[in-house]
Amino acid sequence: MVDTLAVPCDEFDYKEYNKPFNIALLLPFNLDEMDVANEEEIAQGKHYFPKAKPFLEFYEGLLIAVDSMRNKGLIINLFVYDTKKDSATTAQIIAKPEFLRNNLIIGPAFSKNLALVSEFSKEHKINLVSPFYSKKNITASNPYLLQVNPSMSTQLDEITNFLSNFRDKKLIVVHQEEKKELEFIKVYQEKFSTAFNRKYPDDSLQITILDYNKCKIDGLTKAINDTAENLLIIPSADQAFVSDIITKLNSIAEDKKIILFGLPAWQKFDNIELEYLHNLYMNTFLPYYIDYDSPEVINFVVHYRDKFKAEPLEYGTCNYSMCGYDIARYFMEMFMLYGENYRHCLEDRIMLQSRFSFRKISSTGGYENTGIYVIRYDNEYKLVKIDPENFSPKDFIIDYKIEKK
Repeated sequence: MVDTLAVPCDEFDYKEYNKPFNIALLLPFNLDEMDVANEEEIAQGKHYFPKAKPFLEFYEGLLIAVDSMRNKGLIINLFVYDTKKDSATTAQIIAKPEFLRNNLIIGPAFSKNLALVSEFSKEHKINLVSPFYSKKNITASNPYLLQVNPSMSTQLDEITNFLSNFRDKKLIVVHQEEKKELEFIKVYQEKFSTAFNRKYPDDSLQITILDYNKCKIDGLTKAINDTAENLLIIPSADQAFVSDIITKLNSIAEDKKIILFGLPAWQKFDNIELEYLHNLYMNTFLPYYIDYDSPEVINFVVHYRDKFKAEPLEYGTCNYSMCGYDIARYFMEMFMLYGENYRHCLEDRIMLQSRFSFRKISSTGGYENTGIYVIRYDNEYKLVKIDPENFSPKDFIIDYKIEKK
C-alpha cells in the first residue's frame, strides 16, 4: 500500500544512504523479578519469570530478524529497554536525550505506557509500532503509530467483505439471545449489508436470524435449505452452547449442505470433536496463523532451536518469537527499501504468522494492519488457509458426500 501524499517510494537507494536504522524495543521484561537462584539455568532460558517469558521470546525472535537483515547489508543499532509495566519507568526511558536518535520504536506492551510513548512519537515524528494493542483509540490520534494487531471492528470488516461473496447461499445466523451475541449480530449485520450492497447494489440481502432458545435444533433444521448450500453463522463464545449445537448439527450434516462459520475462540474449546468441525466445513478468522509445513517457518524453528536451545512456543493463537521476527523483519525491510520515508510505502506481505496490510485510518491518524486469515476445516481433515483479499467463490468448492450415502 503506497501513500500517494508521500515522496515517491521508488526514489530511495540504501547503498547511497548507508546510515544505520536505530530501533528501540520497549517491553516489560521485569528483569529485577526473575528467579536468580541458578544463573546457569537462567542463561539456558529455564528460569524466565513466567509473566515476562512471552516478551523475552518476542525479543529472541526479533534478534533472529536483526541477524538476517544485517546479513543483507542493513546497518542496525538495537536499543533494548525494560519498561517493567510501569509508567514512571517508561517516562524515564523516553526522557533520555539519546532516545531521540531512533528511527523506529517497537512497544510498549500495555495501553497506559503505549499512550505515553505515542505522545512522544507524535511530538518528535518517530514511527511507533504497537505489537499487541488491538484498539484504534490511540492510533486515531497519532499519524506515526502503526498498529499491528487489527481491531475486532476491522476484523469484522474484512470477514464480512469475504462472506459477502456468497450471495448464492442461504445465510442463517443462530444465537442464544445473549446481550453480547445480539450486539455482535447487530454490528455484523450492518457491516455485512454494507459489504454486500457495495458488491451487489441491485440485489437485496436476505439473512435468517434464529433464536436457538426458541427454535431448538428442529427449528434450525427446518430453516436449512435441503437443496442449496447454507452458510450457518454462530457468533457465540459459550463453550457449552457451541459444543451442544455442533454435536447436533453433525448428526444432520450428511443430509444437508452446510458451511459453518464460527469464532476464533472455538479453537481453544476442548470438548468439541474436531471431526465435527471438518464435517461441517467450519470456517473461522484469525489475525495470526502458522503453517508449520512452510519452509520459512521450518527454517525459523530450526534457527531458533539452535540459537536459544528451546522451542518457540504459542501463547493463545500467537507465537511471540515469530511475532517479534515478523515485525522486526518487515519494518527493517521497509526501511531498507524506502528509507526514512518507509511509513508511506508499506507493502502487503505475508510473514511467518502475520499478514501485513496496513491502511491509514484517517487523515490525522496512523496506520492499522487489516490483514487476517480465513481458515477452513475441509473434509480431508486438513486446515486450508484462504486469502480473503484474493478469493473467488468458484475456488470454494466443497465435495459434499450426500450423494454417496
